[in-house]
Amino acid sequence: MVIAIIGALIALLLPAVQAAREAARRMRCTNNLKQIILACHNYHDTNQAFPCGRGGPKYYHSGDSATNFNNLDTTRNCQWGPALFILPFIEMSVRYDQFRSMLQLSSSGFYCAPPWNTADRGAIAEFYSVTIPAYLCPSDPFGTAPGMIGSRPHARNSYAHSYADYIDDNLRVAGNSKRRGLFSALQWHSMTDCTDGTSNTILFAERCTQPDSGSRSIRGTAIQFGGTNFANNPSACWQYGKTGFYVGASLFPNEEIGTMAFDGRPFTAGFTTVLAPNSSSCIFGSATYGWAATCATSYHAGGVNVGFTDGSITFVSESIDTGSMTAPQPTNGGSSPYGVWGAMGSANGGENQRL
Repeated sequence: MVIAIIGALIALLLPAVQAAREAARRMRCTNNLKQIILACHNYHDTNQAFPCGRGGPKYYHSGDSATNFNNLDTTRNCQWGPALFILPFIEMSVRYDQFRSMLQLSSSGFYCAPPWNTADRGAIAEFYSVTIPAYLCPSDPFGTAPGMIGSRPHARNSYAHSYADYIDDNLRVAGNSKRRGLFSALQWHSMTDCTDGTSNTILFAERCTQPDSGSRSIRGTAIQFGGTNFANNPSACWQYGKTGFYVGASLFPNEEIGTMAFDGRPFTAGFTTVLAPNSSSCIFGSATYGWAATCATSYHAGGVNVGFTDGSITFVSESIDTGSMTAPQPTNGGSSPYGVWGAMGSANGGENQRL
């Protein structure tokens, strides 16, 4: 009888213990996001702008032509993201100096190996593969194990930068005029660009990572497919994962999300405020890695932690209003058609909406 009573008490206690542990993990995740936002502010104080969403030195290796090397607008150049540029502001100056030591100078300017190639010219393998605890959500069960790009190990990153509510291919092109948030390719935006208000504009949010195992879970993966332009009809992406798992034999999940800690491309390291948190993520085409509707995702139940430009952190429900999923994407300026979630992504949409 005593044993039965003890067993019943343990059964009652375990859920409470697990809930307390998850609450502690979520608090640590919130703190990580806050530190990242503060680092962006310190970067801004030093450079009078936030880091660019995708930029840095060109890269060159034996497979690239001189034309690719010299053209800053190609999809294969300048791929480093904010997680690299803010390293000195999260007490990782030594790590940033490692990156600078990989830079090489040619007649065409500085170049180095890209964020995914630890074996290329001048690369330092441990720079890519050593985990940064501040970049990992403690609730992510896969974060501590390196992500594999081919045979090369890479540290993971649980926090993605916002490409707001615009998902067209122009996000990967330098100098495009259609940016909606505070991150874009080869552009450095300042506080003055945030006319919606820093407390209403998202800068970072969580994105799950996944093991390299062919998982069809919508958390930590995205699907690549052609033939359907979902830029002007996001529901075409949403329908493939509305059950929580991707369906369709011809759709192959791509698991590079979060597997390269310092990448800057929208597909692999960013997110859009179009489809609700914990929804499908899609890329149009087979290899562009730019035209993407990628969701904020989390292993916390019910939603995701989101960091606003003013440094505040909010837990956003996956049931947040997203307006019309069949609406065409907005242009630069003007309100978002994607409800409160879209409005919180745009920096200059004229909306002042927040939960």
